[in-house]
Amino acid sequence: MNDDALTHAIEALHTLSEEVDDPGGRVRLDVSGPVAVLTLDHPEARHALTAGMMVELAVAVAGLRAASHAAVVLRASSTEAFCAGGHLGQVRDHLVHRGRGAAMAWSMATVLDALRALPMVSVSLVQGPAVGGGAELLTATDHRVWATDAWAQFRQARLGVAAGWGGARRLVDIVGARQATRWLTTSTRIGARDAHAAGFADVVADDVETALDTFLAPVLAQPAAGVRAVKAQVAAARDGKDAAAQVEPFVAVWGGPAHRRTLGLDDG
Repeated sequence: MNDDALTHAIEALHTLSEEVDDPGGRVRLDVSGPVAVLTLDHPEARHALTAGMMVELAVAVAGLRAASHAAVVLRASSTEAFCAGGHLGQVRDHLVHRGRGAAMAWSMATVLDALRALPMVSVSLVQGPAVGGGAELLTATDHRVWATDAWAQFRQARLGVAAGWGGARRLVDIVGARQATRWLTTSTRIGARDAHAAGFADVVADDVETALDTFLAPVLAQPAAGVRAVKAQVAAARDGKDAAAQVEPFVAVWGGPAHRRTLGLDDG
């Protein structure tokens, strides 16, 4: 994905956020540790995304493109819910307008595609329900670590609409068209066990914090430059880009500091 698409998405979401009332909520980015962390922080609304939070998510994803981390975790600030989707009050009072809905959908699909394409391994930490747009967020990361009592539900069909943030397309990539069709057309409540059986959960655990650390440990044991280059190649292949786009990440790190250290050629 090019920078212009994400920039346009940020601008569109910013315009949208200025046109609607702000019920609060934040999306926080912490890059101080070895793993970057994106946190949805709106516990009073089960971490439902407002237009302002969508802007913050978009800006955070754009910032992560320049980060040096090998991994990023998407999580909520409390364990009662992962994300309840779009904020119901804003949807009902403002975003049900077709033009605003289209702007939100195109922009959020772009942002979540950019999250999936980041040159770092991305993991959703799923605690509590992920509903509607919240379930779509889960499709935007490479991996998902679920609590045993977590669940997801693509509830859009029940509301007489469809997934608006690119979640249907990405879900097909993850679990296949047959399973995705069943979940999407029936608004099935997907428990952790069924998610794992379908490949929608990489790990299911009672202690998800420990499980997350264990899952990421082998990634963090590699040089971050190598992980980022390989992830860039995977994203290019998944998006159907040509061979040149898949070779570029290799060229960018070949003979670089991390490569030279592994060959015993550290000049430092």
